[in-house]
Amino acid sequence: RSTLAVTLFPYTTLFRSGSESEEDFAEILRTEINYKNFKKAIKSLRKLNLIIQKRGTVYIELHPLVKEFIRYNYISEERNVYISLLINYYDKMVVILKPRLNDKLTYDELKSFTNKIELSINAKKYNDAIGHLLEIMTAMTNAGYIEEYLRVSKLLFDSITWKRKTILEYPQFDILFIFITGVSFEYGDSEYSNELIEKYENLFEKKEQQYFKVLQAKTYNLWLSGKNDIAIDMCEQGLYLLKRASQPDNYDLKHRLALCLRDTKEDENIRKALDIFLLTNKLDELLGNTINSDISGTTYGNVGKCLYLIKEYNNSIICYSKSFYLIFEKSQLQKFLNLGYATYWIAEVLYSQGDNEKAYYFYKYSQINWEKGSPYLMNKNRRLNNDELRSTTFDSINSLEEWKIERYCLDYIEKRLNIKFS
Repeated sequence: RSTLAVTLFPYTTLFRSGSESEEDFAEILRTEINYKNFKKAIKSLRKLNLIIQKRGTVYIELHPLVKEFIRYNYISEERNVYISLLINYYDKMVVILKPRLNDKLTYDELKSFTNKIELSINAKKYNDAIGHLLEIMTAMTNAGYIEEYLRVSKLLFDSITWKRKTILEYPQFDILFIFITGVSFEYGDSEYSNELIEKYENLFEKKEQQYFKVLQAKTYNLWLSGKNDIAIDMCEQGLYLLKRASQPDNYDLKHRLALCLRDTKEDENIRKALDIFLLTNKLDELLGNTINSDISGTTYGNVGKCLYLIKEYNNSIICYSKSFYLIFEKSQLQKFLNLGYATYWIAEVLYSQGDNEKAYYFYKYSQINWEKGSPYLMNKNRRLNNDELRSTTFDSINSLEEWKIERYCLDYIEKRLNIKFS
C-alpha cells in the first residue's frame, strides 16, 4: 500500500520499545533516508496503524505485527546493520554524559546508557553490554533506578548462551553475576536470583575457582533468608578449601561468615563476628571522637550491630552514627541499601532506650531508603511500626515529606557527632 513504508521496514528494527521520538529517528536515519521521505514513510505507517505512540509522550514504537515481520524476513546479521545506526546515535549522547556519570543524572540521561546496552544485547555484543552495565552500576543504583538496571541485566542474562566455554569468554561476567544475584534477592525476586545461581553452578566443578563464586552468591541469599546455620557451614567449607589451596579469600566468604555468626544472636558467635568485622582496627579507635574515613561506613555499622546485640547500646549508636555519616557522604555502591541498615539500626537503639519519637523518624527514613534499594528489606523490617509507636505525633511524622524526615535525621547525626554534612 505504500512503497515508502515498505522501504522503511528494515529500519523499523530500531523502533524498539518507545524510547525514541519520531524526530530522534529522523536524525538517526539522516544518512539513509532524507527527511521528506522519512516523514512520508512514517505517515504511511501511521495510516496503517503500524506505529504506536506512547500515551502522554512523543515516543513511538512498532506494532507487534511489524516486529514479527522484521524478525521473520531479516536475519539477525541484517538487523544488526540497522541497530548499529542507533548504537552510533547513543554513542554520541553517552560521550557527552560520561564525564559527569553519577547519581545526579536524570532518569532520561541514565536511560541513554541502558538504551545503548539494550542495543548491544540485541546485536549480541555481550562483552560490551557487560562492560557498560558495570560502568553505570553505582550511578544507576544510587540514583534509585535499580528496577531499570535489573530489567536490562535480566535481558542480558536471558540472551546469552549458558555454556561453560561461552561464559568464560566474558572476563567481567562474574562481577555482574554476583551483583545481580544479590540485588535481585534484595529487590524481592529471590526466585530469579536462585535460578541464576543454579544455571551458573551447573557449568562448573567444585575444584574450579568459579565454585567459590557460587558459594559467595548462595551464602548471601541464605543470610538474607535467615538460614544462618546452612550459610555458616558453606562459608567454613569454602574458607577451608581456600586455605588448603593457599588461595586468598577473594569471595567475601569471611565477611559472609561474620554476618551469619552475628545474626545467630549467640553471644560466642557475636564476639567471633566482632573480631572479623574489626579487621585490623581497634575497637577503641572506632569509638573515639573522630571518624576515620579510611574505615568504611559498613564496617562501622556491622561493628555497631555486634555491640547492640551484646547490649552495649551507647557504643553501638556511636558506630551507627559514624556509619550513617560515611555512607551518606560518600558515593558508594548500594547507598540506599546501606543507609537503610544504618537508620533502622539507629531506630532500634533509640527505641530500646525509650526515645520513641526519634526512633520513629529514623525508622521512617530506613523505609524511604529501602523502598528505593530493597523492597524485600522494607517489608521484612516492619517491627518498629507497631501499636507501641502509634500516637498523634507519629501520625504527623508519617505525613511529613521525605526531605523533612531526612533533614531531621541529618540534624540528629550532626549534633551527636559534632560534625557537619557537606
